[in-house]
Amino acid sequence: GVPYQLPKPFSCHLKCLVLSGVSLEHIFGEQLRSECPVLEDLELWRCHEFSGLHSDTLKRLDILDCSGGAADKLVIRAPSLASLCLSLPFCGYRNGVLLYTEKFLAEAWISMGYNQLSRRGGAILLGSLFNVTSLELISFSAMV
Repeated sequence: GVPYQLPKPFSCHLKCLVLSGVSLEHIFGEQLRSECPVLEDLELWRCHEFSGLHSDTLKRLDILDCSGGAADKLVIRAPSLASLCLSLPFCGYRNGVLLYTEKFLAEAWISMGYNQLSRRGGAILLGSLFNVTSLELISFSAMV
């Protein structure tokens, strides 16, 4: 499909964005940072070709049933992130999820379903959750 493009006239004022079933090729991550400077809540449902994002203002992030296509890892740079919901039940991101957050990430809900991270990928994801005070892991295995 055609990659999703953020709507130009509205994007600079968006505080909440929900996308479902769209292709989010590599440009989406940087586009989000430059064109949505006040975005606080982002929900991605069944999006594909999703390899990551960068947002300095994002506080809540839900990634549900998304896939990376050729991407073997998911990279999330969100220093203000306080809440993360991550459900990756099917395929992709074998080498893990890299979270670059600061001390604000307080709660995380992570479900891997049938998705099989490598041992290293699982350890990297767990290591990035060091400040979380409320954590729920579902169908998750990693040797650390």
